[in-house]
Amino acid sequence: VGFQTVVPPNELWERKTWKPPRSAKFEEWLKFKETLGPEFRLPVRLTRIYQEAIRVRYQNRFSSVPSDIARSATSFETLRVPPGSVDRKLVPERYWKSNAEYQWGRTEMPIEADERQYVTSHPAEIRREFAGRNFGYVVDYVLLNGRAVLNTAIFCLLAIATQLIVNPLAAYGLSRYPIKASGAILIFLLATMAFPAEVGMIPSFLLLKDLGLLNTFAALVLPTAASGYMIFLLKGFFDSLPPELFEAGSLDGAPEWTMLWRIALPLSRPVMGYLALLAFMGAYSAFIYAFLVAQDQKIWTLMVWIYQLQNSAPRAVMMAALSLAAIPTLVVFLCAQRAVTRGIVLPDDR
Repeated sequence: VGFQTVVPPNELWERKTWKPPRSAKFEEWLKFKETLGPEFRLPVRLTRIYQEAIRVRYQNRFSSVPSDIARSATSFETLRVPPGSVDRKLVPERYWKSNAEYQWGRTEMPIEADERQYVTSHPAEIRREFAGRNFGYVVDYVLLNGRAVLNTAIFCLLAIATQLIVNPLAAYGLSRYPIKASGAILIFLLATMAFPAEVGMIPSFLLLKDLGLLNTFAALVLPTAASGYMIFLLKGFFDSLPPELFEAGSLDGAPEWTMLWRIALPLSRPVMGYLALLAFMGAYSAFIYAFLVAQDQKIWTLMVWIYQLQNSAPRAVMMAALSLAAIPTLVVFLCAQRAVTRGIVLPDDR
């Protein structure tokens, strides 16, 4: 798929039964390793092979290791190869006559001292590497699945547009043309808030399946186009508007659509901004429903891809991914908080 998905061959030199495969890929891998500098090389140490063999033999219980083998060691990591020949049952044949310690010419290899010197002389470089490594991995992952950002942006824009069209129209109709059943309608709208969204996922899935809308943006947007909470909130706001404004518009011959567009909506901009923020947060953070009705990877949103990332990434990478995913929500909230606060605290004087 991309350069990030190229996987090198497995090398299990420490296993006694493992043999290098005779394949073109492995031969190319060996040639590539010959071009690398010493900082990329990890020697296969006889000491480590011996420690792991003893660990397996005594089932990871150091207390069971005989004193003649443990000697002064206090753990498997501090075991040392006994002087003289090592039990060949513990070591692969390829290291009987030649190993890293033998080639170095001493019992202890100065690996720790060399690494300590490198860390001491490159502190800034190591800090930058550890500070940005996980974030860089997440950015590469998102770029590799480039449609994730585009799908999320399209989904959020469509969700905001549909909810800011359907809900104000319904609320305006209930406010301007009340009927006997208006109370029952409001109770029904409030009742939808009493049930979690997961309750309606399966019926929505079956309905969208019958309509042939699965794996489309319509499946993501249409079920959430109408919100009982938004309609109830907007109706209350429209009810609080002075009726003289609409009477003056009627006397001037303005149609209902003009009064909605020129009077009601401009005065409700703070509330509309708050509802737009809610629509964005709901669409951006949608995961279970988005994964249920759009199982095609071409329609997956950013949250679905982040969920898939946890199957192959460590916890630190997941924390970096969630931190980056929270940035758009934070930016949108900071940009919209003034309008929301103004609508709650102060009346709109425009």
